[in-house]
Amino acid sequence: MLWLKKGKRIKTKESENIELSFYETDTIKKQITIEDKDKELETIFNQIIDHLIAEETGLINKLNQINSNDSFSYDEVKQLIFKKATEKFKQICENENDVKQLCDRFNSYFFGYYVMDSLLSQPDISDIKIYNAQNIRIKKRGVRMGTNVKFMSNNDYIRFVNMLCVRNKKNLSNINALIKFSDVVSNPLYRLRINITSELINNSGIPKVHFRLIPKKKVTLEDLVRENYMNPKQKDYLIQKFDKQEAGILFVGANGSGKTTGMNALLEVFSIQKSGLVIQETDELFVEGHPDFSVWHTIEENNEGMVHYGINELANHALTDDVDLFVLGEVKSGSDAAALPMLVATGSQIMLSAHGNNEEEGLYKVGDYMKQATGYELEQCMRFLIGIQVVVYVKKYQICSISEVHGWDYEKQRLRIVKLDEDCKPVKAEAKNSSLDSSRNTKTEPFSLNDFFFNNG
Repeated sequence: MLWLKKGKRIKTKESENIELSFYETDTIKKQITIEDKDKELETIFNQIIDHLIAEETGLINKLNQINSNDSFSYDEVKQLIFKKATEKFKQICENENDVKQLCDRFNSYFFGYYVMDSLLSQPDISDIKIYNAQNIRIKKRGVRMGTNVKFMSNNDYIRFVNMLCVRNKKNLSNINALIKFSDVVSNPLYRLRINITSELINNSGIPKVHFRLIPKKKVTLEDLVRENYMNPKQKDYLIQKFDKQEAGILFVGANGSGKTTGMNALLEVFSIQKSGLVIQETDELFVEGHPDFSVWHTIEENNEGMVHYGINELANHALTDDVDLFVLGEVKSGSDAAALPMLVATGSQIMLSAHGNNEEEGLYKVGDYMKQATGYELEQCMRFLIGIQVVVYVKKYQICSISEVHGWDYEKQRLRIVKLDEDCKPVKAEAKNSSLDSSRNTKTEPFSLNDFFFNNG
């Protein structure tokens, strides 16, 4: 079967010159094996990609500037790039099925997420991690598992990573070995947060990519009750505290535990009679249909410029704005927490998330981050957190427990924290040495400030 056009052949990877080129050759007379054909098609595909990236930089940049005033729409630019690729494939391949296969692959590779599209179309997946071409793992409803999705080779995977960076105007290099960005356009189902760690950092010698998937369709509080994220009493309690009583709320949990999911759902009950602002690193928290809500994201420095707008800078600017609710996507460092004392001092409502293994530990971690940033004593920082009245501990996509902050205990010089049961009623102290986590029906040791490893001077 003659699948390359007569007298035309593309140079393979073994050729010294790997740029797109064709040369005259005798007619192929022997049968091409399936394996050889796949390798040849991969070579064609790779070289066409190299050619388009090198020769059509202007069009690719237009595609990345959707929100600019350019006369080209996203679809128009996409169609033009696809047309140029299709013409190249037709110049080389005689078989229509081969051309279609290459075009489908190009469409997915250039405008979608290539082999990842099959995972990005599935529900209930919160995270995807790519360690190498053969090892792609997912987290589904809090459970980690492997997949059958694979790249053709590590070279194929590395090319995919480079393409991600080109499409999102990022430069993965020794200077920029750690990259994070959001894509809220390409996928119809999810807002994507993408973290890339380059081969400079990874012992494996190849990049690692982590996708965080946030559904574009808002998950409501009713949805979360049906999915056993929370019970009806907890839903009613959080609505009452957040919207009616304007309580400050902290969501605590591990990475990927469901903190953002809970915050996103709660934002949808925020009254349209109030004004709100979200400040975050990547576009994970969002609000639908609210006429008086802004969402900002940080801008990090890179080797192309020294522009930097971190959470602290954005929060300081927001202090001059007329805002009833400040939302911080995640506090995980001193710089993130630097503006917290000022935000709390405005008297405005606040909602944020942080890492922690229970409610009290989460509060003290935030307090320690404030201590690192401001130089205040930890006790003084903890007093600022009186503005947070509700702490929600989430684990594996389920609310494990909720606690309330009942002011400051002047005798013990610490926050007065009261754990609630599944009906959101205060838990009666049954023993001095343990407290009951009723939603999991397990006993956990109470948090001791003396054992808190951040409190070391």
